[in-house]
Amino acid sequence: MKKRQRPEQIVGKLRQADVGLGKGLKVPQVCKQLGISEQTYYRWRHKSVSHPPLAEVAAGPSRPTPRSSNASGPSRAEPGMTVSERAECGTPRRSKNQDAP
Repeated sequence: MKKRQRPEQIVGKLRQADVGLGKGLKVPQVCKQLGISEQTYYRWRHKSVSHPPLAEVAAGPSRPTPRSSNASGPSRAEPGMTVSERAECGTPRRSKNQDAP
């Protein structure tokens, strides 16, 4: 029978995993200590958008956040923007044919 974890338990285990990973343990070792499978760990990590891995927090953002003079968001789409960021600035997604020069 599967054991379901409450959201607060999942967050707690993800934090414990971050501590273990920060100490140099590998994911399989951390998962064994927490009593969860690696697949469960990665699924939780993927679903937990608000809780990035410790290494990403220490490294900072992967690209600079677009800044705009107005409060409505960026004025144009830039390379590397997510679909939701493009939607905020009103730029439609490009099809594969438009990406070629």
